[in-house]
Parts: sequence; C-alpha cells; structure tokens
Amino acid sequence: MTEVAVHEIPDTTLHGSEGIRRLAAEIAAALDGSSSLGEAAEPIKAALGRALALPNLLAGEALESPFGNYHQELLHIDKQRKFSIAALVWLPGHLTPIHDHQCWCCFGVWRGRELETAYRRDDLGVLVAAGRTVRYPGDVEFMEPPGDIHRVLNDDMVPTVSIHIYGVDLSRAGTSIRRCYSVPGHPAGNDETLGRTIAVIGGGFSGTMTAVNLLRRGDSNLRVVMFEAASEPGQGAAYGTKCLSHLLNVPAGGMSAFPDQPLHFVDWCRRSERAIQPGDFVPRAWYGEYLGSLLKEETERSGGRLVVRKERVESLEDYSGAGLMVQTSDGDSLAADAVVLAVGSSPERASRLSGKAAGEWPEMIDPWCANALAEIGNDQSVLVIGTGLTFTDLAAELEARGHHGPVTAISRRGLLPACHRPADITGRFDAEGFQSGIVRQPMRVASLCRHVRQVVREGAAAGTDWQEVVQALRPLTPALWAALDAPERRRFSRHLRPFWETLRHRVAPATLGAVSRLRESGC
Repeated sequence: MTEVAVHEIPDTTLHGSEGIRRLAAEIAAALDGSSSLGEAAEPIKAALGRALALPNLLAGEALESPFGNYHQELLHIDKQRKFSIAALVWLPGHLTPIHDHQCWCCFGVWRGRELETAYRRDDLGVLVAAGRTVRYPGDVEFMEPPGDIHRVLNDDMVPTVSIHIYGVDLSRAGTSIRRCYSVPGHPAGNDETLGRTIAVIGGGFSGTMTAVNLLRRGDSNLRVVMFEAASEPGQGAAYGTKCLSHLLNVPAGGMSAFPDQPLHFVDWCRRSERAIQPGDFVPRAWYGEYLGSLLKEETERSGGRLVVRKERVESLEDYSGAGLMVQTSDGDSLAADAVVLAVGSSPERASRLSGKAAGEWPEMIDPWCANALAEIGNDQSVLVIGTGLTFTDLAAELEARGHHGPVTAISRRGLLPACHRPADITGRFDAEGFQSGIVRQPMRVASLCRHVRQVVREGAAAGTDWQEVVQALRPLTPALWAALDAPERRRFSRHLRPFWETLRHRVAPATLGAVSRLRESGC
C-alpha cells in the first residue's frame, strides 16, 4: 500500500482557514441530519463545492509537496471521528496506485487539474479501465465502496491541490486506501512491486536532462526508459559533432545544466583537465560529453533505474485508459505510465533537387550528419543554401579541413548572425528600467521596434551596446509574443523575424572569424 506523508494540524490552526472550519461544520450537520449516507451525499458535495470557490481556502504552507510522491495534509478530524478533511498536493506527474477505499470519499479540485481513471471488472473478472474524467477547479465527486476503484493523476504542467473528505479518522487509519490493484502490463499495487515507468523518447539535451531530473527526485519506485536510436545519450544533432571548430554559441559560464549551480559546466571542464574561463566559447562536443557524464552519474546514483534502448519508436497507443503502450521498430513494446516526447526540431533534409535541373546537380549533403564534409575535396566548389548558424559551422569546419575552393552561400537577405561581444566588455545598461518601460508600450510591432531602437541609441551614447538591450529583452519575449494579436504576429514574422534572429542567435567570435577569413581569402 502506498504511503504518503501525513501531518495532523490541530483544529485551532487549520492554516488560518475559516473556510475549512465552515466546511467541517456543514459536513457534520449533513451527516447528523440525514438518515443514510445516500441522503447526506448531496449536501456534502454542495458544501465542498462552496469551499472550493474560496480563494483563501488554504494558506501557503499547506501547498508544499516533496518530490517523492503526492503529499497529504490533514486539515480536520471530526470530534466524533466520523470523517476527516485532507488536502492532497500533487506535482506534475504525481499519481496514485490503482486502488479502492475503506470508506466513503468526497473530493474536489481547488487548484490545477486532475485526471481520474475509473476501473471495473469485465466478464472474466479482469480489471479494465472503465473511463477517464478530467476534473477542473470546482469539480466535485462522491464515491463509496464497492465499485470505487480508481486512479488519480496530475497530468497538468503546474501543481494541483485537491480537497478530500473521508469517512474515517485519518489520524488513526493513516490512509483511506483499502487495497491496491494491478492491470495487465502495469505493476501490482503493493509496497514490493508498486512503481511507475516513464518513457523518454529522444536522447538529446531535452531528453537527457528530463531523465537526469527524474532520477534526481529520489523516487525509488520510478523507472525511466530512454529511447535513442541515432546517437549516444546527451549528444543529439546539436552536440554529436566531432569537429572541435563547432563551438557553443553561449559562453561556458552560461551553459550549466543546473540553474542553482551556474558554474557547473565550467567546473566539469576543469576537472576534465580543460583549463577554461566562464567567458570562453568551447567545442560543442565537450558539452555532449558533459551531458552524457551527468546521465551516467545519475544512473549510478539511482541504482540503475535508467534503461537506454537503441530503438526507434514507431507509435504510441492508449493502453486501456491506464497509460500508453510504446511500440518500437524492433517489434517490441513497453507499457508506460507517462511518455515524454523529446524528439527535437529536426531540420528539413532534402536529398535532391526537383525540376529539370535535378540531374545536373551533385547529391545534396545533409550538414547535420557526422563527417558530412569528409567527401568534399579541398579544391572543390561548395554551394551552401542559407547563411544562418549552420552555415557558420560549415565555414568553420571547411577552414579547419584546409578547404581552399570557392564557397558560395545563398539566402534571401544575405544576413549573417551577429557576433557575441568580447566577454570583458561591461556596460552600465539599466535592464530593469528597460524591461518595465517596454511592457508599458502599445502591443504593436511598430511601437515595440521603435522603443527598442530608441533605447539602443540612448545606450550607445551612454557607453553601452545593443547586445545588452537584446539580452534584457530575452526574458520578456514569451510574454510580449503572447500579448500580440494575430495580425501583429504575422507582421513580425513577415518583416522582422529574420533580422531579430540574426541579433538574438549570435555566434562565437572565432566562428564568425572563420567566415570573415574565407571571405577575405576570396573563396
């Protein structure tokens, strides 16, 4: 049986909530004034519904949850021990086992969202999913045994808080769960075998750090299965390169995998006998090694709860309402409680040109493939379609290989990415003042653009540069984009997006230096 943390809170404190006191009084009155539980059910549901509408029903300290499991706060014990009131706090992904109850239960959502899966016995006595219900704030349900087998999951991206009324004294019983169950393909519901499986599809940065953070939660009942067919975990298309001329586009001091340890990557490089400074731009291959080492370290620390499968996932199928079935290219399958899609944003990979000229062109090269340039002779001509970040990588690699043939790059506007400024330049830019000012501008592309340009001009006169303005704008871009209406978004995409991208996605000075040297050499 799953155990959750239980903390009894004396009736005199109750997190300072008058709403809980009123709810308890209404429940007691409904039970005392009814001849049966069935008669009391509707008044109890109505009372809970009214309580869930209160914005101050619970104080902040009641909303804290540990990482291991959902968290139960005991709010009230009836003096006659007829019922208990508890708050359950769920972080994203928290779920119960499949279970029934030793008593009646009335529950509702106060914050967030819950996904409830109900179960029943089929004609052969096998437990199967009978349906799923998404419950939102204010939704209330009443159930009593028998026929009360269910499972509850927080499938939202934010913490969820629900209020539960149980017809039992939780200070003595500890839990309302009577028995845990299993369904085919899912673990049995007892202390020895209860567990969850999360499948992570993709082993690049996002997939790797998802797995690392899941393992760092310390939940011994959690297993992570990663599917990565193309490369070693941690590398992906971005960090799988072996060319040391492919540099990170962010200084090493800004590349820590953990926000609370900003120099974690720098320290790792130094432990690996790579003497670097936080302002250095280092090879992307090093970062791939760094991510792989984090995954290996957390796998060992967690007792091997990570499994990496070199298989391609072909499909995902709903599994009896209780999870997902992952089907792989090898014909194998895995029943998972949750699936994380970390497949990245694959570039469009053209293998040939269409039209009459197709046969006149050599085969096109996928620049994201390992050793993509190995077959190009040093004196051969090269045509690159596009002048963005990928082009600058190709230019740096061509120079490193000693290529001296002509290189032609074609794009609609001929814009190259901007270069990061030297790390030792510091300005006196008022980032907070700029941020507070721009959010007060009319949410029109022209107004925002005009304001940014004015701030850049004023900054230049004060001894700062445009890069500080762009840096200060970055945290606000999601909110600004959300505030623009559809016509303004289309206007930005049509007129400004290419220019913004050249300023926002800057490259290392050494990378842009390679492009400049190729141009100066006449290639």
